[in-house]
Amino acid sequence: MKVTLSKKPDNVVVCHWYELFRNNSRVSLSCPPISTNCKRAGGGPYSMNFFVDDGQWEIEDSQKTLTEYLDLNTDSGNTLKRFFCRMCGSDSPVKSVAKTLPGKALIKASLFDEIPTKRSDYYEHKAIKWNQN
Repeated sequence: MKVTLSKKPDNVVVCHWYELFRNNSRVSLSCPPISTNCKRAGGGPYSMNFFVDDGQWEIEDSQKTLTEYLDLNTDSGNTLKRFFCRMCGSDSPVKSVAKTLPGKALIKASLFDEIPTKRSDYYEHKAIKWNQN
């Protein structure tokens, strides 16, 4: 499998819980307060993502290794689609898509060798204490 972005992201989004704000309204992509499934999906204390417009990313999957998982444990009530590579054994999804962010995909930043130094942190107050800035 190969993941390609047509444009180098200038920002990495670091989510410590996984609720975002758009147009001054809360957009819950996932976890209710009692769950940390997005932290778990990130393989650590937070999830690092690139928010990429549709058409700006491509996944080549000639061996059909991409597997879809429907995450039903979401605060918004909308299903979050997570796509994993079943061959490499990665703990993190390759990409996620949510109805609440139409026209965008969340591509895992950890898939790439270079990650921008500019970052946006969301829900830092939910960060694990040893990981707070």
